[in-house]
Amino acid sequence: MGPPPPNCHQEIYSNLFESSGEASVFTPGLVVGLRQPVKRSFLDAARRLLARRGYKTPNDLRALPGLPEGRWICRELPRETISVSSADPLLNAAILGLCNPVFYSPDRPVLWTESRLSRCVGLYRQRCFYED
Repeated sequence: MGPPPPNCHQEIYSNLFESSGEASVFTPGLVVGLRQPVKRSFLDAARRLLARRGYKTPNDLRALPGLPEGRWICRELPRETISVSSADPLLNAAILGLCNPVFYSPDRPVLWTESRLSRCVGLYRQRCFYED
């Protein structure tokens, strides 16, 4: 066998997030997103939810039950390929506000922007190297 010919074209498809079994590098967690609001922006809809539940600021949601603990890796998913979670929309908005483009962390402030709230995000935790 020698080097590939000059016109050889090879594509390698691999995804660490979707591997399974013993070879999986990441453990999948929640998938969160908000339904598209009718005649309203995601930010306006989230602010209405916040006021309806009696919270004053998005940072008050850091004490919301159900928030994942610890640091997670965020992976943005296409909106059309996933069904939006039926979980509490305020919980989903809180998680999206705690996700930057790469990591989720409950220690950071909840930042709501239109682009953050319009995403669908999958959370993944890296498996420990020595985990059985």
